[in-house]
Amino acid sequence: PRTLVISRTLAERYYPDKDPIGEQVKFAISFSEEANNFPYTIIGVVEDIRAYSLTNTPYPALYAAQAQTFTRSANVMIRSQPGIDVLPAVRERLRALDPMLPIRSVATHRSAIAEAVGPRRFYLALLTAFAGIALVLSAIGLYSVVSFLTGQRTRELAVRMALGADAGSVIRLVLRDAIRPAILGVGLGLLGASLLSRTLESQLYGVSALDALTYATAPLILLAVTLAATLAPALRAARLEANTALQED
Repeated sequence: PRTLVISRTLAERYYPDKDPIGEQVKFAISFSEEANNFPYTIIGVVEDIRAYSLTNTPYPALYAAQAQTFTRSANVMIRSQPGIDVLPAVRERLRALDPMLPIRSVATHRSAIAEAVGPRRFYLALLTAFAGIALVLSAIGLYSVVSFLTGQRTRELAVRMALGADAGSVIRLVLRDAIRPAILGVGLGLLGASLLSRTLESQLYGVSALDALTYATAPLILLAVTLAATLAPALRAARLEANTALQED
């Protein structure tokens, strides 16, 4: 009997409200009109596969016995133990079956995936490198700005310390004044990222454009960099000698 197994996407698209098992279909499988008139019975539904792209929505697919579809080519997948190179044995076995059989390509699953995601991985690595450089430059700029502003407040900090403020309160004051705009910037950045993330979604695989882990980790990294860049000026301000600072001013 002529039978088919269809993919989940095909079942949901053409049989959304009923069980497709037992349904009969016809489809073009040959240049011969007579061959295309044979009905096929659906006997199963299988999960989708990403045969053409790792990022695009899976295509509707159907599977039939090769002897019933008049196809002249096939893709064969072989499962092997990790660390064992089976490609030479595969080529030898195919050659023994039919010396004239043309073999288009033989490759491991890992290398096929690496080839498919290679260009996208390169662009994302480049983007990550630029993001890292931007993070370092922002940390240097933040350190410079906080150092300058802390130096401008030398008299204020000296007066606070002369009136009894301890080193801890001075450190907290400097850190608080630097962290507040950083928190505001992170909030605006998260908002902008959520609005623009759809433009990067086509470059992602296995990760949502609104991935919770990413949205939690990135602000923590930015705030940690802000804290690290601000800590040195804050510690320097806490070591001020109030009397000396007031006399110098």
